[in-house]
Amino acid sequence: MKGWKNLTLLFLTAALTPFQSFASETVGTVKVKFTVETGESYENGLPMIEGETNSTKYNIDEVTTLEEYMAQWEDDSGDDDDTHDRKDNSDLLAYNETYLAMEDYSQVVYAVLVDASDNYYFSSNTEKIKVSGLGAEFVRLERLNDKTTLVLFVRFSQLDSLAGTAGQVGWQDTGRASWSYSKDPAWYELRLYADGKARGGVKITGASAYDFRPLMQAGGSYSYKIRPIGADGTAGEWTESDSAVTVAADQAALFKELFALEAVTEPSGDEAGPPRITGYRNTGWQETWDGRYWYRETDGTYPQQNWLREEGLWYFFDPEGYMVRECYIKWGNDTYYMDSAGKMLTRGQAPDGRLAGENGALKWPDL
Repeated sequence: MKGWKNLTLLFLTAALTPFQSFASETVGTVKVKFTVETGESYENGLPMIEGETNSTKYNIDEVTTLEEYMAQWEDDSGDDDDTHDRKDNSDLLAYNETYLAMEDYSQVVYAVLVDASDNYYFSSNTEKIKVSGLGAEFVRLERLNDKTTLVLFVRFSQLDSLAGTAGQVGWQDTGRASWSYSKDPAWYELRLYADGKARGGVKITGASAYDFRPLMQAGGSYSYKIRPIGADGTAGEWTESDSAVTVAADQAALFKELFALEAVTEPSGDEAGPPRITGYRNTGWQETWDGRYWYRETDGTYPQQNWLREEGLWYFFDPEGYMVRECYIKWGNDTYYMDSAGKMLTRGQAPDGRLAGENGALKWPDL
């Protein structure tokens, strides 16, 4: 990381050059806006973050983990002299350790290194530190190198709403994809590929598995890609399955027997042409022998841990594809209630007393 090289250089510069000779103007306000580096993370799982500023009086040298920053000080303990106004950050280290163990990244503190431009140094007014983006919250600061380097300690409340990355992307068995959960995704988007070509559209699920068999009614080599979607709608990186599965002709025939659509046709008007498909007999709502309901889409697939909007009403299906009733559904940052008929509650009161608005999201009534 270039930040540590620059920091070490600054240590040497501060030791050899009087501060007053090169820094005469103060930086009274420091503004930093943060964004996440999509798909990039540190070894401890924390997402990598970037900082930016429009100021010409200083620049953002590096955003790093508190642990890496503190480790650098241990390596350069001999450089800790009167030119550095360092704090005892052992409390922040203990704080981070606790929340990292809980995988609550919204409470973890990062270190942000800010370097003053030539002929500038940082004032002692901490009230003029302004951070934004990712729910940034300024915790404390340090000044190094005769106040020409500022270290901000910042936490980011929105990190837990980021999508993260899906892991262990593979197959339970032929036709059934599976993966490990990324960091608090709201849902996943998936694409199936047959011999390298996309098969069907993008599929959505909130589970950690998906049944692709309805789309595997022809022999070939199948793989898929997946990306998590955060609660704020931010998409993570697409990840390809670790391997492909080969569907033999006899297995494809079995899938076709199980999932084939029964087309309704009419003459095309061209005696030499094939009949025109006007619909399907076996799509829409399906009932099992034990009274459970599921829904077959026009491509043969079915909702799995996902929503369905039918005639203006919303329904939800569990990971196996069955409609749920009389339960609460957490989706993204909101919670919903499904009534005894399986419909999402709107403009009413759930059994726990929360009120559903027009969009169904539950909220506690004002006292």
